Amino acid sequence: MKRLIFSALAILGLGTMATEANAQFYVCKDGSVVYSMTSDVPDSITFHKPVFDAQPSQPTPQLPSGQYNGHDYIDLGLSVKWATVNIGAEKPEDYGSYIAWGETTTTTKDSYDYDTYKYYAKRMTAEAIPAVPAHTDADGFPVAATPEIPAQYETGYTKYVTSSKASGFGYDGFSDDKTTLELSDDAANANWGGSWRMPTYSEWEELRTNCTWTWTTKNGVSGYKVTSKVSGYTDKWIFLPAAGYRRDSSDLYLAGSYGYYWSSSLSEGSPNYAWFMYFFSSRVSTDLNGRNYGRSVRPVAE
Repeated sequence: MKRLIFSALAILGLGTMATEANAQFYVCKDGSVVYSMTSDVPDSITFHKPVFDAQPSQPTPQLPSGQYNGHDYIDLGLSVKWATVNIGAEKPEDYGSYIAWGETTTTTKDSYDYDTYKYYAKRMTAEAIPAVPAHTDADGFPVAATPEIPAQYETGYTKYVTSSKASGFGYDGFSDDKTTLELSDDAANANWGGSWRMPTYSEWEELRTNCTWTWTTKNGVSGYKVTSKVSGYTDKWIFLPAAGYRRDSSDLYLAGSYGYYWSSSLSEGSPNYAWFMYFFSSRVSTDLNGRNYGRSVRPVAE
């Protein structure tokens, strides 16, 4: 917008004197009169920055509700306080670290498959038998080809296995009936300390159902602005970036379009899986998948 320009010449020089005591004053913009008045001849003129030329004010950044153990949080009026950033991130829009369920390291792993998962074990029970091509034996009779028989392994999980599923998922029949991560295996608590921890399945559902989820961008990063619907807290929000996930040989999938956030809750019916929150531009929901995948972690505190 062009600024409104005043000049003593424009004000005092334009117009016709009505009397010696009064004068007609004009305010001009781009050569056109936009305001006029009759008044006593002033002994001085003071110029002010015109209010209608002010630039639109920028939104005030949201201040954290508080800080706990050195990390900011937002109080959305729910059962827990939500951190403003992911584990491994410095800003709300940063993707942060990708962490397997039950692991705590924030460094990206070389692989996110079962063989590198902390609580997965494998033991060879029979060596591989190589393939034998078709041939003729010593007596001249034909022998059909036989395929390779792969090595046999006993595999399974060594922690967080329900007893009802021990035979199918526990290593050597292991079970412990633990269905929620212990703090020593909780990436949020291990990295931030205090009472910070990963949200449970129920706490993710509470966030999903008691907030308005708006797909947007923050500093160019796609994700959801999650705004509380709780009375007295409707001006409070957190931002969850669509950070994607890592699997197999540490490849990053769907960053910028999907978000995957671990809960601390195990799937009791399939203990090789754990619950997580996922979203994309038109859907927000919870689901189950392999514990070995690298996903985002957003801490909560009481």
